[in-house]
Order: sequence, then C-alpha cells, then structure tokens
Amino acid sequence: IMKKIIVFILISVLCLSSFCSCELIEKANEAHAMVRDFVSALENDNWETAMTFVHPASGANAEMLENMVFRFESQCGADFSGVEYVGQVDLYTNSSIGFNGEKTIKHNVGRTIKIDGKTFELEAVVIENSAGRGILSFQIKMSVGF
Repeated sequence: IMKKIIVFILISVLCLSSFCSCELIEKANEAHAMVRDFVSALENDNWETAMTFVHPASGANAEMLENMVFRFESQCGADFSGVEYVGQVDLYTNSSIGFNGEKTIKHNVGRTIKIDGKTFELEAVVIENSAGRGILSFQIKMSVGF
C-alpha cells in the first residue's frame, strides 16, 4: 500500500509541474505578443495605446515614449515604421517571491528586428505582479557583429 501512495504522489507532482510549465509557456507567449502590440503602437505614433502595455513600475509616460522614438529615428537614421521581425524569439521566464511575499513573474523578451533595412536587437522585460502586467523596460540596440 505504501508503494501505491508513493507512486500516486509522484504522478501528482509530475502532473502539477507539467501544468505549471504549460502555464508559464503560455504567459511567455502572451508577453511576446504584448511587446509586438507595443511596438505596433509605437510605429503608428499611438502613444496612449502604447502606454496601455507599460507596467506602472516603469515610470514611463506617453511623452517619454514619443521622445524615445524621436531619439531612435534621429540617432539611427531610420524611420520607426515597418518593423520586420527576423529570426527566433528569445524568451526567458522566471518566477520569484519578494521580501513582502509578493509573487512576480518576469519575462525577458529578445528579438532581432529590421527597420529601414538596418538590423537591431529588441530587448524587453515584461513583469506580472499585484500592480498589474506590463512592460517594465524596453530597449532597441544596433546589432553589430558577425
């Protein structure tokens, strides 16, 4: 009878961990979709819509987003429109419990993109916690290398 109990416990743990893994994969895919929707709003100069994807802890506002796109265009000599996604999505997800007992899920989203024929690396961090779900940080870097 003890053997049956141990087998039951092991099967239960495996099923539960499988369910959690599937849930994290789904959340990671949703985070990637959120970043794409955010980029689409930026491409269309729709700062208020872009702000709906931003986490409150980021401290960003619509004016900051507009300035970010303006700086990108002037420094990189590229019009921030027609973003083309190239290659695979780089997703990394982890979950943590803070000192206050709050659970936070963090998704790091990376993607190679092309804008005006130039290659860039997009990096975003999406978090989920009691304050909501949204983009905590967002960067586009010139891709250099071989």
